[in-house]
Amino acid sequence: MWIEHPELGNVPTYGGPLDSYTIPTKDGDGEFSCERYDHDFGGWVESECLGLYLIDDEEQCRVYELEERVKELEAREVQLPTRYGLQYGHPINADERYVMMPKENGNWLYLADLEHALRVAGIRIKGE
Repeated sequence: MWIEHPELGNVPTYGGPLDSYTIPTKDGDGEFSCERYDHDFGGWVESECLGLYLIDDEEQCRVYELEERVKELEAREVQLPTRYGLQYGHPINADERYVMMPKENGNWLYLADLEHALRVAGIRIKGE
């Protein structure tokens, strides 16, 4: 069905008995939008962004690979090293690199062991 549009002239539309839509066109952001004619209202209403993007097979493969990577990262677990007890006389200074870290129930982890476990799991440590 062709309907007269005030800015676009006669435009082809598709749709049902209540609304008709122009053929979606791609805007500068890569999204598709169209004009909607409301038959109950008897006129054109504001443009609607359909929230659709056109992707090719290559893009679809990249999306699939990224979704699989997210699943892999979400499923990954880190095996923490054995806990240490805080030993009498151990110096704890704010500027000391290798200090012991508290673990639940008053036990401690040696920071170097914890960092090693995270690196083995492929997790980067901020500041390195």
